[in-house]
Amino acid sequence: MYLKFVGTLVPVYMPFKLFWAGLTGGAMILAGLAFATRYKISVTAILLTIMMGVFILMIHIPKLLTDWHNIMTWTRFVQDVAIAATALMLIARNNTFVIGRYVYATAILILGVGHFAHPVFITGQAPAYLSPVTLFDNIIGTMMVVVAVGMVLHKYAVQSAITLGLLLLVLSVLNYVPGLISNVHNPMLWTPLLLELAIAAGAFVVAGEGNGYSEN
Repeated sequence: MYLKFVGTLVPVYMPFKLFWAGLTGGAMILAGLAFATRYKISVTAILLTIMMGVFILMIHIPKLLTDWHNIMTWTRFVQDVAIAATALMLIARNNTFVIGRYVYATAILILGVGHFAHPVFITGQAPAYLSPVTLFDNIIGTMMVVVAVGMVLHKYAVQSAITLGLLLLVLSVLNYVPGLISNVHNPMLWTPLLLELAIAAGAFVVAGEGNGYSEN
């Protein structure tokens, strides 16, 4: 739908930008269908992990090197790290699941700390109509830090992950669904909504401890 815009995200040294944008979009659609139908989940998760890793190496890290002080650049980087970690956990092998859980929890910890800077685009943002927003921001940030520590220490990890998943799910609905009802074609609402849903899904993967994600 936004092929030309996505093409602008392709590194400048790569030719055929629209081709790569379309290829990655098609790959994500196929990955989503595979996960939804439970078809070749481990293989799909491996390929998705690789693709997200390529995004991080080729897009996010160069941006960080040139714009390291920009909190939005850091936020987008950490969000994609969280999604890559979720894909890694879906490979459903003990070692990849443990690594993915640690990486995911670290990303959530960073996003939680980011709440105290009060950027309007951070994952788990309190809706603007909740007052005082700063207070809710601090509470949500504290909760994200606490549950991230719980996942890292593997103490009450399942309960922490469920709490995080529900928190992010509710906040994403409160933040973006009202705007989409009035303007369903707004990409500035769809993009953060889908990012937050993907990160919330990662919390539920942690809660499931990888059970039920094999191809059996």
